[in-house]
Amino acid sequence: MSYLYGMDYVTCILITVMASAPTLAPSTKETTNYARLCRLLVDGGTKALRYIFDKFHSPANLFTVLKAGSPEHSTLQSLKKKRIINATQWGKLYPSPPSSVTSEDFDITLLMVLLRNMCGLAAPATGWDSLPSASDTSFEANIARVKYYRNSVYGHAEQASVDDPTFNLLWKDISAALVALGVDAAAITKLKTEAMDPDLEKHYRELLKEWKKDEDNIKDQLNRMEVKLREQMKSEMGNMSEKLGAMRNSVTEDGDRTRKHISEALKTFVSLTKVEAVGVVDEHIEIIRQNYKRHEGWLAPFPWCEDFQFQLSDIYTRLRMVSREKKREQQRRKELLKRLKSSNPTKNANNLEKILIEGKPGMGKTTYCNKVAYDWAINIKNEGDCFPEFKLVLLLKCRDVEIESDL
Repeated sequence: MSYLYGMDYVTCILITVMASAPTLAPSTKETTNYARLCRLLVDGGTKALRYIFDKFHSPANLFTVLKAGSPEHSTLQSLKKKRIINATQWGKLYPSPPSSVTSEDFDITLLMVLLRNMCGLAAPATGWDSLPSASDTSFEANIARVKYYRNSVYGHAEQASVDDPTFNLLWKDISAALVALGVDAAAITKLKTEAMDPDLEKHYRELLKEWKKDEDNIKDQLNRMEVKLREQMKSEMGNMSEKLGAMRNSVTEDGDRTRKHISEALKTFVSLTKVEAVGVVDEHIEIIRQNYKRHEGWLAPFPWCEDFQFQLSDIYTRLRMVSREKKREQQRRKELLKRLKSSNPTKNANNLEKILIEGKPGMGKTTYCNKVAYDWAINIKNEGDCFPEFKLVLLLKCRDVEIESDL
């Protein structure tokens, strides 16, 4: 390696280094117009969103609102887990010490996330990304306008310049939305003519770019989550369909077996003498009892969730008999109860009492019949029951009866 010495060489090196340093392009009226719009959106937009946020959550009370264990803290943790809130923003929400938290440290992207998730702001009728109608003057609509004009200004980012007519139109529209959100109109007017050097112009161009980039990242993250959720739901629906199919087959098989036992019991009973029939029929009755114990004693509101079940005896509410003729309701009820209690099917099988239970859908007709069958199966006698004891209870569901079958 060769070394050169001498003042001239050092001077040459310095000249070379200085000549290669990057320089800022000179400002023009158009590039300054673009930078002013960036500044208006970033500074004005941040002030506007912070003003609204502080109205929902007072700066003096913000630490209490965000503290661990609060509903807001749980919401923010979920957003952080989903990467909607990044590590830098989380540090602004929970600084050291935590009591020093202030909305003055929140950037415009974080403020937007907080407004939508902590303040209950709902999207305007046209959504967050479209220009709302002129008649919509709500907070949400003006926030959407700021976002819409942000995108309009960012559309000039490649050239970073805006001509005077476009500048004046955008300035007017953006200013109107910011003033409606609480920004001082005089401060906005001052920004329009305040001097900006090339470094300041570059600073605000970068801030607008960063704002757009952060929001796009959030949208991408939400889109990925939506795709993942859709795939999970599709998979769950497939599993649910399989479970329902298996349950349907199981119920059908159990129903077929029950009907078979009932049919066999009746046929056997007809063909046997009274003495012979007792043992055989009792065997089939016991099988029916066991089937009722397994299937009629609990409710599953969601067939696809087998673990979510209610014991019928825990939630059942006794029904009240109501007469269509209200004046005679009490008398008719007493008469009916008396006839039921005195009924003895073993002595007079040809003159049995018959009851028709009527009610609108969801009133509990099926549940009541299930309860009667289940109580019979487990040999329980509830206080106030008016039905006599039966040797056999047959729960026949019309939906299980085939057209060509013989009851």
